[in-house]
Amino acid sequence: MKKIFAALLTLAMLLALTACSGDTTPSSAPAGDTTTPDTQSTPNAENPVYDTVELMFATTYNEIETSGKAITYFTDYITEKSGGAITFDIKWGGTVAGSGEELSFLQAGAFDMSVLGQSQYSAVLPLLNFPGQTDESQEKCVDYFNYIVYENEETASLIQAEIESQGVKMLGFMANGGNAFAAKTEVSTLDELKNYRLGVGMNQSAYESLGFSVQALMPWDGYDSLSKGVVDTAFMSIGPMISLKWHEVAPYFVSVNEYSAGNYFTISLDRWNSFSADTQALFQEAMEATTEYSIQLMAEEMDSAEEALTAAGGKMLSLNEEDTQALVEALWNVAITDCRTLAENGNCVDEMETVLQACADYLELPLN
Repeated sequence: MKKIFAALLTLAMLLALTACSGDTTPSSAPAGDTTTPDTQSTPNAENPVYDTVELMFATTYNEIETSGKAITYFTDYITEKSGGAITFDIKWGGTVAGSGEELSFLQAGAFDMSVLGQSQYSAVLPLLNFPGQTDESQEKCVDYFNYIVYENEETASLIQAEIESQGVKMLGFMANGGNAFAAKTEVSTLDELKNYRLGVGMNQSAYESLGFSVQALMPWDGYDSLSKGVVDTAFMSIGPMISLKWHEVAPYFVSVNEYSAGNYFTISLDRWNSFSADTQALFQEAMEATTEYSIQLMAEEMDSAEEALTAAGGKMLSLNEEDTQALVEALWNVAITDCRTLAENGNCVDEMETVLQACADYLELPLN
């Protein structure tokens, strides 16, 4: 399937991607769209009229993954609410575009929608890569993302301009769940965990600042590295650790009461601008429902994780409040440094400081 779109990918790679500004304003709706909607009109809440269209939704996720379930929920919601007028041809498992290729394919019109992880596009979307973790609850993290990306007038205008400069619109995002340490033995404090070699895929310097001996570890290497003693503990989101069966070799999970969000449902700006006001309103409604559904999925994922750990002879533990705060502050400090580096490279230093200040105010953390 990828060969079908090879020429389009080549064309897309010639686009001049810019980090904080750019001129990729669409000029017309995609070929094959026969509607001529007035997108400036007000949605008709009582008798909406939806576009009749089939959209291609390409993703690297599979149907059984949590993100795949959210995609299915989103597309089914729209198809049902539109009375079948809007349908989706979902291409699962990276059969059209691989991880990190989705944006170029969207820009080229090879498909209509995808789910984009913001960290994969930090070079062209630096402002969207603000510090992305909170403590307390998944709901707090979702509220935080909504505030920074869509609700705060200063930050939303900057971030949305950056996104639209790339020829796409991001409708919203998913809850990504809580994070934890996976350990072979029963430990529950940072001091205990620091006695063991830690494998982690990102933010290594944050853990080193806390006194950990750190080794870079990619998710797909976690099981073997833990089972062979290359590392003794590892850190990642709880759901993926269970999916990768890390609990079979490290059955003690230490929840850090820290949550993340992201994975933006993204649509070609050309396609979005071709929609009627009623259709646009339906997509926004579906996105809000999908975000709430993702929070439910994360709660179910946590319950399943505890059951899996118990079956493996382990258990779910939690860091105390003091250790949680120490970890949150370490990750925050590293994130601030990374954001400022992205801003320097992307020539948006002032804009990034505006975003970071809003993040600091919301999270009540110091901005040094």
